[in-house]
Amino acid sequence: MGYTKKTLWGVSWTVSLQGVTKVLGLAKILVLARFLTPVQFGVFGIASLMLTLLETLTETGVNVFLVQEKDNIRVHLDSAWIVSIGRGIIISLILLLSAPFIASFFHSPEATIVILLIGIVPFLRGFINPSEVIFQKELQFNKEFYFRTGLLIVDAITSISLAFITHSVLSIVFGQIFSVIAEVIISFILFKEKPKFKIHGEYISKIFHRGKWITLAGVFNYFFLNFDDFVVGRLLNATQLGFYQMAYRFSVYPIIQLFDMFAKVTLPVYVKISDDIHRLRRAFIRTLITIVISMLFALVMWSIAPLAVKIILGSNWLAIVPILRVLLFVAVMRGIFGLTTTLLFALKKQEYVTFVTFINFLAIAVFIFPMVAQYGIIGAAYAVSIGSVIGFVPQIYYIFRVLH
Repeated sequence: MGYTKKTLWGVSWTVSLQGVTKVLGLAKILVLARFLTPVQFGVFGIASLMLTLLETLTETGVNVFLVQEKDNIRVHLDSAWIVSIGRGIIISLILLLSAPFIASFFHSPEATIVILLIGIVPFLRGFINPSEVIFQKELQFNKEFYFRTGLLIVDAITSISLAFITHSVLSIVFGQIFSVIAEVIISFILFKEKPKFKIHGEYISKIFHRGKWITLAGVFNYFFLNFDDFVVGRLLNATQLGFYQMAYRFSVYPIIQLFDMFAKVTLPVYVKISDDIHRLRRAFIRTLITIVISMLFALVMWSIAPLAVKIILGSNWLAIVPILRVLLFVAVMRGIFGLTTTLLFALKKQEYVTFVTFINFLAIAVFIFPMVAQYGIIGAAYAVSIGSVIGFVPQIYYIFRVLH
């Protein structure tokens, strides 16, 4: 099977996975929005922000490293597992010790217990078998479909059931915990290649050396994607943060998922044909159709936003409609960023990605404080839009550069 056919075959399975993800995610949000308040969503958003921040600051690039390796990953498996376990322990300890200070920073004392509980998630994730990367490396997207769907079902059922019974924001966290426990167990049952608790200094050093640019790029990208949440949560309140994040889920998240779907399929393909620049150029151009698809989705969503929000979430959430419409533009721009990032990672140009994400973050940081002060939460959406446009320029430059 040629790489084009493999890509289309992979896309079909990945589309199916994303479809299931969206259905389960929609059902989960629908139930949670009916039983939880905007302030509860904001409280969970604070805990989720801090978890994601720490995961980004400690990102080692292990998965990208394993995909980039054209040889057998067996020699790196033990080291990758050791690195992941150590990372999970560090994140959990930081959340445990800093929970009261984080809650105080966001003026949300009720966030303390949520932060403490969500700290269990990274500890458990560290023990996942790194062999999971074989799904992506060997283009086994059909197997990944069943694997990920099962985990999503565990998360959704747990969260929805507990939310229905308790009306507590902790139901979301328990959904994540049960899902991760299931993933750890299944990952060791499913793959014959199992890591051992052995330290190989030279391989660990190689992982960190290759991953330093991925880590730095991830840090800048995190602030590019989440700095607006920090500002809204700090300058306004948890309720406004809940509204803002819900608007993000209904606008930016679906379109980014579309581009992520293509990125997951195309990264290993780009790696395999990276030595043939003409073939690589043609493959990249074919992925640009996703931009058209995302624009059409954004237009449809813009026109039906009030009706969609009212039906799915209820009248209590109609305040997110103006924010949602601004963020639809951001969604398309960030999707394009995802396309270019995938190509640059395949060519091991992590330093280019780092620079672009830094420009994006810097632009947002300059505009967001005055925009929020002037316009409230919709000002945050305006600031992110401006940052996306400014960051678009170096993206285009680097793509032309690497494709000659």
